[in-house]
Amino acid sequence: MLLQAVMRIWQKHEGAARMMLWLLFKTKVGRLQPIAVSTLMTVAYGSAKLRRSETDRAYRKKQIRTFEKDLEVLHEYHFDAVFDPNSYPPDIQPLWAKLLAVPEESEAEFEFWVDDAGKERRLTDPSPRGKWSRLMKARILQFQLPSDLDRGLSQLQKQQQRKSRRTSGMPDPIPLSPEQIAQFRRLKGWSQRELARQIGKSQSWVRDVEKGRLRVKPEDGRRLQELLDSEGFEASP
Repeated sequence: MLLQAVMRIWQKHEGAARMMLWLLFKTKVGRLQPIAVSTLMTVAYGSAKLRRSETDRAYRKKQIRTFEKDLEVLHEYHFDAVFDPNSYPPDIQPLWAKLLAVPEESEAEFEFWVDDAGKERRLTDPSPRGKWSRLMKARILQFQLPSDLDRGLSQLQKQQQRKSRRTSGMPDPIPLSPEQIAQFRRLKGWSQRELARQIGKSQSWVRDVEKGRLRVKPEDGRRLQELLDSEGFEASP
């Protein structure tokens, strides 16, 4: 599905497609590391275009518009940029990103625009001078990924961790107790029926496991740990 998304946007927004693919690689090597805007632009457009932007004012303005549109395309596919408030403040952020703060409810929206009109710098004011040089120093703290992709990457990381434990001789995590299975299921907000659907079992199987009436096979135990993200929670004593 992700590959289809990349192919759909490649012709009209090649820069966005390049960033999307690069971000997927980055999640495997350090997803929480800040990203310099200059690095992201180099990935999307190449260093030659950035060098031209340094000296060609008209081309520079066009490059900023292209970059901001590509960020919007990523947002539409749920790759949401988290702007560093210090180096990438609202006055140099894309307009579409700033408009996300506008309330949807009509009365709240009216109050928002009344408040904005009284500010020294309004939301829709033109970008300030020197925006390019500031962008070259700006950072994006991280990209929040689509929820289904995020879950898939988390499961992949856990699989890699288990493989690493096996090759290093480290033991697998201790199996979950019936009480922990029930607790982690509730933390996920799942009913017994939903957990049964996720693991491919019957609801009665889940009920018997949580009651301690059924012994869980090792492969089912590992699958339960994956589904319940038990390594990410702290169980109550």
